[in-house]
Amino acid sequence: MTLDQLLEKTRRKDVTKARQMAMLILRESTTCSLPRIGEVMNRDGVSFDHTTVMYGIKRARHWIETDPVFKATYLELRRSLGVSEVRAARDLERAEQAQAAA
Repeated sequence: MTLDQLLEKTRRKDVTKARQMAMLILRESTTCSLPRIGEVMNRDGVSFDHTTVMYGIKRARHWIETDPVFKATYLELRRSLGVSEVRAARDLERAEQAQAAA
């Protein structure tokens, strides 16, 4: 998927899921705040609200737990970006623990 496709103004499921994965990866691998991630992910000059980014990250974590293809793609992307499998697994475990505690 190209960057233009990722940021296009659409609600197609394939684009939405990819966008949510990108939000999660940005959150995990940078020190960007939620509003900043929304700015980075802007489409047609309109930034995502920080609550939209929060929801996107939550949905990405859901897809990781329930969709094996999404999880494999996520882990492969993290690996290609230089994040180790151990760290990716640890991040997922922490997210699951935080969700269970909430």
